[in-house]
Amino acid sequence: MYIPNIIEFCESKKYLNLPGQGIELFPMQKIILKTFYRGQPGNEKLELDEKELKHLYKLSLYNAVEKYHSGNLFRELVLVLGRRAGKDFVSSLIALYEVMRLLEIPTGSPFKYYKIAEGNPIFILTVATSSDQAKILFTEIKEKMTSSEYFVDKVGHMEADKIHLLTPEDKQTISDGSIVIMTSSVNSKEILGKRIFTLLLNEVSSYKTVETLNGAMTGDKVYAVLCPSTADFVRVTGEKDVNGNPVRITDSKIISISSPRSEEGMLFKLWNETAITPNRLSFKLPTWGVNPLQDEKKLRDEFKFMSHNEFDMEFGANFVKEEKLS
Repeated sequence: MYIPNIIEFCESKKYLNLPGQGIELFPMQKIILKTFYRGQPGNEKLELDEKELKHLYKLSLYNAVEKYHSGNLFRELVLVLGRRAGKDFVSSLIALYEVMRLLEIPTGSPFKYYKIAEGNPIFILTVATSSDQAKILFTEIKEKMTSSEYFVDKVGHMEADKIHLLTPEDKQTISDGSIVIMTSSVNSKEILGKRIFTLLLNEVSSYKTVETLNGAMTGDKVYAVLCPSTADFVRVTGEKDVNGNPVRITDSKIISISSPRSEEGMLFKLWNETAITPNRLSFKLPTWGVNPLQDEKKLRDEFKFMSHNEFDMEFGANFVKEEKLS
């Protein structure tokens, strides 16, 4: 079993082979991925180079630099990015990397490795306020998977909203695949009770901030209901903490992606509390801060019908005070 680092996974012909498809990671996308995975299995030697660190300073991302140097391992990533910054693209890379990690588990079975009961599948779950919105990210994931040499012999069964994947142990039995990539509306009862290795919360700023008569869950409730489903995937490293106790690490991931809205709701809370949450990494960047093919002036000309506040949210990736939205 071999786990490549995140950049090798994206670029190697054996895995996603993005360069072979004419796709190059933007410098900022590489920085996000390298910072998030720094120090994790397969990424122990992965570091930002001097040029990348200078780029973070140039964009005044001092909090990200501090997080990078903290030594903490991250399991939460919050991406507050402008439109056309490639939010779904980056999230699809993370989702597929996490699938690969499960398929390359040393024992050949994630269930045995994490000492969890077999029977119920392990999910990579992408959710949004509507099924159609969630399927945007699901489609990104599916397209990259079906174009990858690595996944060719690992897809067990495909449905409209699910992809089943085969672990080495699954291949020895009659199984559709015990790893499942699934897309759903955030208000579907089908997402409850799942065992989730990677939770992708899409367009978080559009989640409700108050309960509605039709029972739509608020962003806070979505987070409270789904995040505990990621708690099963704990491994013991063999090291001891300062008190002599075994070091335990939770390997599951929670990815929250969106362009921002007002200074309230789940997305603002997640971003605002990053500094006091050791295992959470956040990036808040305008479109042109991630995608060098997009220019601020040209975007303003193209979307001149937008108000200043609307443009500031959608492309500038800035939270706006509630009173300025009315």
